[in-house]
Amino acid sequence: MIKLTTLLKEIKGSIIDNLITQVDPTVKQMVQAAKEEALKKDKKFTKLDEEYYYLALLADMIRSFEQYTLPTDKLVSFEIRGSVKGTLTISAIIERDGQEYPLRTEVIYAGGSNIQRLHYRYLTKTKLPKQPSTPETDAIKAKLKGMSKVQKYQAEIKGFEERIKEMEEKLAIANNMKSDDDIKKYILSHPEESKKIYMAGVGSAEEFEKFYGQDDFWKEMWMKRYRDWPTRDIENLKTAIAKLQAKIDKEQL
Repeated sequence: MIKLTTLLKEIKGSIIDNLITQVDPTVKQMVQAAKEEALKKDKKFTKLDEEYYYLALLADMIRSFEQYTLPTDKLVSFEIRGSVKGTLTISAIIERDGQEYPLRTEVIYAGGSNIQRLHYRYLTKTKLPKQPSTPETDAIKAKLKGMSKVQKYQAEIKGFEERIKEMEEKLAIANNMKSDDDIKKYILSHPEESKKIYMAGVGSAEEFEKFYGQDDFWKEMWMKRYRDWPTRDIENLKTAIAKLQAKIDKEQL
């Protein structure tokens, strides 16, 4: 799990730094609960998902406080309570200019199935006036944006890898063809696939000979589909994967 002290060095000793220390164990418990729920539904929950979920939950918790607090405020008291309904209540006393103000945030489980979209709503009540966004959450949001890109790149890589697998299967079929008769037998046994290649169906050996004649055009077309194009596509897809991996490496620096 990422250490926010390395990400947000500028907030050391501030009220937000204090808040992060206080809520960190609870946020990690929420991440673990989300992970267990995902695994129950046979969904993947990677280390990257854990980090993304942790930062997103933390960012919302911080935002629920920082939109009402100032860096010069003091955190007098802090308490987190859970309920059987799956909600959390964060209660705090903030001191500003010698006066204390209560601040209460309710964290409500909102449901949903997409890990990348948070399942919690934050309702904050306090008499403190709202404040503009601060560098603390801006830094976390920047980190989240980078992680979102990484997840997008990883999804693209997965799609390319699946296409490579499909191309390799076609290439393996072509490599197993030892003669023209082997190719003809394959064509006759796969009429739907042959329709895609030749824009016509092949129902019998007689039709095959009549439709394609005596030249080798039928063979050239089949080889393009099963040998030439897959070979080209595999090379291009591997190049695309390498470029995406380079982008991932750059985002994770």
